[in-house]
Amino acid sequence: MADTLHIVRPNLLLSSTTTTPVSVTVQSPALFQLVEFSLRSQERIIGTLVGTRSDEDGELVVKDAYIVPHTEEDDILEIEDAQNRAFFNLHKRSNPKDVILGWFSTSDAIDSFTSLIHDFYSKTEQYPPIHLTLSSVSELNSVPKINTYIATTVGASSSLANAIKLEKESNYIFTPIPNKVDFGAQEKTVLNQAAKAVFGESDESVAQLESKSVDLQVLVNAVNQIDLLIDTTLEYIEKVEQGSIEGNEEFARLLLSSLNTNVKSLNLEQAFTSQIQDTLMIEYLTSSIKTQLELSAKLATLA
Repeated sequence: MADTLHIVRPNLLLSSTTTTPVSVTVQSPALFQLVEFSLRSQERIIGTLVGTRSDEDGELVVKDAYIVPHTEEDDILEIEDAQNRAFFNLHKRSNPKDVILGWFSTSDAIDSFTSLIHDFYSKTEQYPPIHLTLSSVSELNSVPKINTYIATTVGASSSLANAIKLEKESNYIFTPIPNKVDFGAQEKTVLNQAAKAVFGESDESVAQLESKSVDLQVLVNAVNQIDLLIDTTLEYIEKVEQGSIEGNEEFARLLLSSLNTNVKSLNLEQAFTSQIQDTLMIEYLTSSIKTQLELSAKLATLA
């Protein structure tokens, strides 16, 4: 039997008569999360992309993303599917129309593990998943580059592999698809204000605000007052250390007490994890009670 190479076109959301490629829109909250994930570790971090898809024009809108723990050792890949589903169910409660669109990686490398991870998402979802890569953010002023792909399976078909008793491994060719980042009016306002603070009012490269927000102005004034208080406190501490003025013990105790109330990042993470576990437990108990009530109703009907 002659060897045969099969290239299977992915089952895209578009009609077979249209040639328009799938496009991906990444909303700014999802982009900020991806950048934060990229800054956490130099190693590859993967996770799930959630949002909405359009059956008419094939546009995918990425609204949120979360990390899925995984391990890569030699040729073995392990993905925490249970945690992936738990996070998605939690997200689904507040966003019932969102679906899993695909997955992301904080590394722009395409390797054998990329195919394995993509195969995992291909088997868990109805539609072909997309793959989003984010170039590592090594410098504060560097701009992360986003690439999005769809995958085409390459290799022997499943029926042929079974006929010749060949152990079939999933291999993919990743084809780039266009993407864009969508910034809403609120995000643009905040970014413009931040740019003004960095570059100054006289910088012509800073876009001027088209509308005046009273709430935003109040927030800016409050932040400026806090910044002024911090500078004044630091100046006072430096003078006390230099012996220019005599320190106030009562003020020192008040300052120390205020600083000690700050929540450590580890404690905050533990509290957040505990809250998620409690929420999932409540959801599980609610589902169990609902199932028992339905079963009791059916038994009562049969009786």
